Amino acid sequence: MVISFFRNHKYFPQSAFASLYLAFVLGAFSSLAFMGCSGVDHNGQFASKQLEDSLQQGIFLNEITKKAGLANFEYDNGAYGEFFFPEIMGSGVSFIDYDQDNFQDILLVNGGSLKENEKEMVDGLTLFRNIDGVRFENVTEQVGLKDIHTYGFGFTVADYDNDGDDDFFLAALDNNMLFRNDGGWFTDVSIESGVGGGNLWSACALFIDADRDGWLDIFVGNYVKWSRRKDRSLFCSVDGRTDDYCSPDMYEGEACSFYHNNGDGTFTEEAGLRGLHNPMPTKTLGVVEIDFNDDGWPDFFMANDAVPDLLFQNQGDGTFKEVSMALGVYFGVDGSPTAGMGVAVGDVRNDGLHSIFVGNFSDKMMTVFRYTEHGVYVNDADYTGIGRQTINSLNFGLSLFDVELDGDLDLFVANGHVFLGAGTKKKNTTLMQRPHFFINNGRGEFSDIVKASPTFFKDSLLARSTAYADIDLDGDLDLIITDNTGPIYLMRNDSKRGNVLKLLLKGAHGNLNAIGAKIVVHYGDSLRQIRYVKSSDSYLSQSEFPATFGLADAQQVDSIQINWPSGKVSNFHDIKANQFIQIEEGDEEIQTIKNFGHNALAQYSVL
Repeated sequence: MVISFFRNHKYFPQSAFASLYLAFVLGAFSSLAFMGCSGVDHNGQFASKQLEDSLQQGIFLNEITKKAGLANFEYDNGAYGEFFFPEIMGSGVSFIDYDQDNFQDILLVNGGSLKENEKEMVDGLTLFRNIDGVRFENVTEQVGLKDIHTYGFGFTVADYDNDGDDDFFLAALDNNMLFRNDGGWFTDVSIESGVGGGNLWSACALFIDADRDGWLDIFVGNYVKWSRRKDRSLFCSVDGRTDDYCSPDMYEGEACSFYHNNGDGTFTEEAGLRGLHNPMPTKTLGVVEIDFNDDGWPDFFMANDAVPDLLFQNQGDGTFKEVSMALGVYFGVDGSPTAGMGVAVGDVRNDGLHSIFVGNFSDKMMTVFRYTEHGVYVNDADYTGIGRQTINSLNFGLSLFDVELDGDLDLFVANGHVFLGAGTKKKNTTLMQRPHFFINNGRGEFSDIVKASPTFFKDSLLARSTAYADIDLDGDLDLIITDNTGPIYLMRNDSKRGNVLKLLLKGAHGNLNAIGAKIVVHYGDSLRQIRYVKSSDSYLSQSEFPATFGLADAQQVDSIQINWPSGKVSNFHDIKANQFIQIEEGDEEIQTIKNFGHNALAQYSVL
């Protein structure tokens, strides 16, 4: 049964997402009116104009995986009946513009074999090139990524060698891998660069310019000490009789790694020297950069599984001090360690104060740490409404983005359990789960539209990672979801939306991606939004670099302020909406990449 569950998709509803439509009525129509409409006719067209009218007032994500040419991708978690712990964790996904054409390409982990001496049975990576915003082609072999044999987990993407194209780092079960982009051809430089050793189970990673020298360093979040021998010695069960996977409590955690970029293509491991070896071994599954105290130096937050989450403050020289307990992020709302997986950071109230969202295990509500004007965090899970809505779900990937471009950040959460016997003791807990899609009311209070409508993501998944990008360059943000049973789901955003401004930053003093830059826009009646350029978030994943600002009805941005990682500040004024622009550090003019034109209503159809 275990083998067939993971290897044979007959246990997974193949119709899931096949005719998926997502709608949330934000105006005068209620969810009852939506539910009362007839659905889709046999030709795939909306049979009811009332339904179409209702959709035009809300959110619509169209599942285009097959149309985009991605339906043949299958993740292989390597399960063959021995209940090895890595099988249940899934993998990350990354958007990467590897050929610098402004269309976001998709980088995926294929999985691998966990049988000894069968490492070469599965190619480890797949790269899909974005052809025109609608179609993707598999270019894995053409770019040098075929025959990469490793059991991978998490990505981070950036131009680590400052040559103008984006490279990527893969955290893996055995040895980590660094791939240098040489004009569209990837070269494995793991060994020569000094980042490929360690033989640790690494899960997540982050490019970060810790000392602001213009060269991006690599933080690696390691998970637990694992071996086949250890798993074969354990018997774990939910009901006391049937084999199942073991809890992370059964394993000792691993300390993190930190590789300093020497500026010559090599790295030096300096986690201890940088103050990152916390006395308690961490079990890290999520990491995100955030300059929490706004001093211009990059700090970062680590989401840890079954041990306290950690916040490391940069001391102004590239070394760090762990300040979790003092600032209030060490424990969850109940005063005990949570079980952190994915993590996302953003200003959800548009008041200049960010919140950190952490996905947790079932029976542990999602954590929301809100930074206050007093310089400490408070747990905002109750105020946001997210805590009580997540108590029965197991949260992995978190994507914080403005789905309808109304000016506030919404939160998509990918859910799925890790125990085959989930629900044996608690009827409200299941193995396969529906996601959450929390819509922000503009004040940082969220409602789950999946829960509100039975037709909204009605099929359950064994979902793991999520990431967002504007794949078709139409101004709004689209979504990708991975599933531990094999497929991926590419969701095109066809929502009715507000006006938009997209910014792509280019650094001039190293760190060409401008990772860590802070962008503040002012518009309308004293409205303000903040975005950060980041290299990694969610669960083992990376979203696109451009920053997207939903402007609702505003026709222009009154001012843009950019705090560059170098310490320089740029200001621009009176920028028209519905543009995708590029700003280079030191330039006084912006470059328009694309005009989105009149922001008409999306055309709704089921593909």
